[in-house]
Amino acid sequence: MYVLEFFLFLIFVFREPSVGTDTINYINDFKYIERAPFNIQFVFYYFQKITNWLFFSNYKLYFSLIGLIVFYFLNRSVRFYSTDPFFTFVLWLCFYYCILLNVLRQASLLVLIYGLFIPLLLKQKRIVFKIAIFLLMFGIHYSAIFFVVIYFLSLRDYSKIVYFLMLLSSYLIGGYVVEISNSIFPFINSFTMAVGLPDYFGEMNMNENLSGNSLLFFNVLSCLFVLSLNRFRENTTFLFLLNVFLIGQCVANVLYFFGPLHRIVFYSQYAFIFLLPYCIMTMPSVLKSVCRLTFLMFAIVYFYIQFYLGNTGEIFN
Repeated sequence: MYVLEFFLFLIFVFREPSVGTDTINYINDFKYIERAPFNIQFVFYYFQKITNWLFFSNYKLYFSLIGLIVFYFLNRSVRFYSTDPFFTFVLWLCFYYCILLNVLRQASLLVLIYGLFIPLLLKQKRIVFKIAIFLLMFGIHYSAIFFVVIYFLSLRDYSKIVYFLMLLSSYLIGGYVVEISNSIFPFINSFTMAVGLPDYFGEMNMNENLSGNSLLFFNVLSCLFVLSLNRFRENTTFLFLLNVFLIGQCVANVLYFFGPLHRIVFYSQYAFIFLLPYCIMTMPSVLKSVCRLTFLMFAIVYFYIQFYLGNTGEIFN
């Protein structure tokens, strides 16, 4: 695992600025941070200012430090949660490494939330301490507010029937939203393009095709996890992660077709890389091997699809 991480680290640091949709933006933000006004995402703003001064505007060193932070807290979270470290690592690689090359800040915050902030939040009960952690997360990326809401909803236990009703109702609502969007967005999109606004609504319909298969995958996982609910109740940490995943999946069911908003569900869906190995561990040995191999194969195919889309830009089901 460490050998693989080393090569992934090198790719992350020494990739060309053209690799990753936002890489060149992060490089420019870092190089010219002295000209940038104060940003409400203050933690990352000052991180850029300090590293720019320390590394003399060398963005390779800047990426190296971020890479070290990401892989350190990735390993910390694997040690903290995972019952099958290598399986968890392969799931992270296939589902989230490409994201790290595209949306660096959000992907870094994902690793920090699960490797640093959740263990602290579950350990410390003082509200002042929790508020300080929430401010740190918000200071890295404003979308962390989504995780804060999910956090409080995930502190209680729910019955199986409640979980299934939540998932079913959110899935049905999402279907109605798609039908409504298909009816009204073409008209709205024509208007926005006529007045020179971005094609956000076209992106929404495009993302419906791109995300549909991954949504189905996560919904199947949701049902599998709910059926194993009693096992998760044996460990309060895993029960919390289960709530984070399932509540976030309800949001994903409604918003999966909306590209700009769909990225917030990374904060909840990320939990599956720890939940799945734990769930499989509780199965009979024969079924365990079959499920592990099946999910590994799916993860590899998912990685290929991301890699293919990143190189060609083609959208397909």
